[in-house]
Amino acid sequence: MIRFSPEACVSLLALLLLAGCDRPIVGSIAPEIEVVSPSLTEVQTGTRVLLQLSVESISGVDDVRVNGAEATQNDVTGLWEIEVDLLSGANTFLLEAFSNEQTASREVDLIRASVGVRAAGVVLFEPRADHTATALTSGVLLAGGIGSSGDVLSTAQVIRESGPLTFALSDPAALQSPRTGHTATALPDGRVLLLGGTSTPEASGVDSFVGTPEIYDPETDTTSPVFTRRTQSRRSGHTTVLLTREGRVFLYALGGQAPTGSTTNPVAASNTLDVLELKTTSTADTLVTLTPGGGAGGGARYADATQLVLTTTATQVVTIATGFDATSEPPSASATRFFYTAPGSQYPFDVNVGSVGLPLEPRTSAAGISLGNSLALLAGGRDAAGAPLASLEVFADRSGRFLSVPAALVTPRYSHTVTRAPSGRILVIGGRNASGQALSTVEVLTL
Repeated sequence: MIRFSPEACVSLLALLLLAGCDRPIVGSIAPEIEVVSPSLTEVQTGTRVLLQLSVESISGVDDVRVNGAEATQNDVTGLWEIEVDLLSGANTFLLEAFSNEQTASREVDLIRASVGVRAAGVVLFEPRADHTATALTSGVLLAGGIGSSGDVLSTAQVIRESGPLTFALSDPAALQSPRTGHTATALPDGRVLLLGGTSTPEASGVDSFVGTPEIYDPETDTTSPVFTRRTQSRRSGHTTVLLTREGRVFLYALGGQAPTGSTTNPVAASNTLDVLELKTTSTADTLVTLTPGGGAGGGARYADATQLVLTTTATQVVTIATGFDATSEPPSASATRFFYTAPGSQYPFDVNVGSVGLPLEPRTSAAGISLGNSLALLAGGRDAAGAPLASLEVFADRSGRFLSVPAALVTPRYSHTVTRAPSGRILVIGGRNASGQALSTVEVLTL
């Protein structure tokens, strides 16, 4: 073995430097870029922010750029800084750092959304919770739910804006069946399909589930029953996605609670989905079940999930659902991305499932709405201890995570609805407060 004295080591290093090794080999490691400010987990409200970056490299940093523009280094903090403009929605920035002919780069997203919340006060004649709210061309349809007396409601009403914070309600229209925990899906022809739910406040067995769908027609302000061909799974607290293909209307109903047929545990969370096709003639509507009895696998096993639609194209719909996984004890927070892609191999659309980041405050019985640009708003709900929440979060599909919003609901609530009115404003309607009482108040969100 050859051994060198300390003096020889110094001489050898000097020879290496003279031979062209101007920096130690560790200097070839690319820099590391971290965003110090603003926080990537918060929605931004301003149109211009100071972007501060921490860039570390053993061999030093020569240059830092953001979308090609040079950043300057702060002599006091050592951070690299540059002011950037933010448009509404998602803003993508390419960060680059150069060191010893090595380049590090990464993309980050900053989300800008200025959210205002105003309370419109008592609006509903009848408080509603666990109801549905569906956007119409003339207003928002409220259907079913549980009223102040604790009974399941068998009425539907249209709420219309008459001013910035004033509303008018139509006379109640009778439903074919009282129902709560159902879904109400706007159809391409302007009508609304009500599917599933229970006729009792709590699901207690197969007889408590509503098996007959119905359709509300805004032209006549009436409902009519929908015939069924092949029995679909009975569900409550589920989600429904409408998909169209070549002029045909399909509905994918997944998750929620379903009857088990057992006397010991008559109701359980379901991880199955039903694929349905709605066939309409001049005289009747028929819902045909395409999946086998009991539904097909592919749903997330949690009830009272909140489903948010992120993107919709002719061949793909992307949604996320978040809630608490009922298979664990105690139930654990869960968030799942669903890809509905055509053409499907067995059904009109294939369903692929993936995981995404959890909400900053995991919740169930929440409500939300798509904001466009692969963004969605999540509002209110209940935490793991059952306490109502007032917080708002935005989900950004590009990064696959939730961001906090510097605004909150006036009244913490759960089992409410969030719907975009014809004016473009977002209405938070009804729900329950901390005492579990059904609410008759409405809040208005502006973006």
